[in-house]
Amino acid sequence: MPMQVQIVCLVYPFLTVRDAKVPDPKLFNIQQIETLPVTSAQLKTATNRDPVLSRVLRYTKQGWLSEFPDTLKPYWHRRSELSIEDNCI
Repeated sequence: MPMQVQIVCLVYPFLTVRDAKVPDPKLFNIQQIETLPVTSAQLKTATNRDPVLSRVLRYTKQGWLSEFPDTLKPYWHRRSELSIEDNCI
């Protein structure tokens, strides 16, 4: 997966405007991803193909296991900050 797509996957959940009055944050996040240089379909495809991000996606959806590979530790430490929107982390 190109580095640009991986960075966007990791940054996407944090694309919010603090202290802004947004009527529906979910709608705002969807609008934000539409303005990115990649589409949500590209993010989904890249996430599903990436061995680390696909597991992060699965664990974020289904819950984290008590043991996992070291490659997932950075995500585990931030698991409470991760969210999924349209199957994108």
